[in-house]
Amino acid sequence: MSSITGMNYYSLDYINSIKAKGYKLIFFTSRRIVHDFYVSHYSDETFIHSKSVHKLILFIVKLIIEKRKYFIYTPTPHPITFIKKQIVTIHDTYVFTNGYFSLLKSCLFKLSIFLSNCKIAYINKTVSLDYLWNIKSGKIYLPNIYLNLNAKALPSKKSRFRDSKSIVIALTGTSSSKKNHQEFLNNSFAKDTNLSFILYGEENNYSNYLIHRFDYLNLKFIDSNSLTIDELFTRVDLLLIQNQNEGFCRPILSALSNNKIVLAPESQIYREFYHQAPIFYSSKMELTSYLRRIISDSSYYELLVSERSRYLSNVFDKINSNSKKALSIFSDMVSYEYEKKSDIL
Repeated sequence: MSSITGMNYYSLDYINSIKAKGYKLIFFTSRRIVHDFYVSHYSDETFIHSKSVHKLILFIVKLIIEKRKYFIYTPTPHPITFIKKQIVTIHDTYVFTNGYFSLLKSCLFKLSIFLSNCKIAYINKTVSLDYLWNIKSGKIYLPNIYLNLNAKALPSKKSRFRDSKSIVIALTGTSSSKKNHQEFLNNSFAKDTNLSFILYGEENNYSNYLIHRFDYLNLKFIDSNSLTIDELFTRVDLLLIQNQNEGFCRPILSALSNNKIVLAPESQIYREFYHQAPIFYSSKMELTSYLRRIISDSSYYELLVSERSRYLSNVFDKINSNSKKALSIFSDMVSYEYEKKSDIL
């Protein structure tokens, strides 16, 4: 991983589930920002490598030579060739279906899987599993982990932050341009004086581009290292999603669990996890229509919150249930490897 994304938080939940059992863990990353992220979550007792690329290559060679000694867990789709005792993770298929090198990346991934015959974790049953249909390696459903979601706590959370004549919109994630925030910011309606935006994520080329490109808008940047995502949703009215290529989209669940409206494009993945809880739009015109009405009708926002909240109990129950099953499967798999005297990476 080259930056801090939902994949990092996804991996923490699974790593914590096995760390609690006292297994020996070794982290390896060649990127300082990712190294610092894991250091902030784990004590010195966990050994974390942070080295140059050439030493990363040497480390991989060592893993191949000593492949019987280690069991490797990777929260990204990057298998190490010839090592069967590993599990890699498919979050979404964006890198395999978009861009000039998407076909090459897809072929290299499938070749690496074929040569290693390792296990593959998929986090959704629509796009991710569909992409893996013709791959014979073992597949395991390991969705994002959320426990103790409680719909009964929603009424205690504010549904509005600003006054009824203006709304604050959260734009989450700056890891790459696939987040597609520029899609709405380019819309002339974004200039409406009743709209303001908070861009939440890492400071990088994409976030800097958005801040400078749309400096005429009421757009504020908040570094995700300085504010938790739950804290973010105490400052905004709604979450606007422009990207259909997420594997789960943690911000949607965070917004819903904080009693906020979510506007999202039609997506199989979002429907799989969140059913009718977000407000789905199929065009720019429909999205603009929702926002215009929220601004003009002070009671409409509260009506939307009320209507959507009735779906959340089922959504939360399903996510809680899937989380418990996934943790049990992952823990059993690691225990099996541990009994064979593997170290866990």
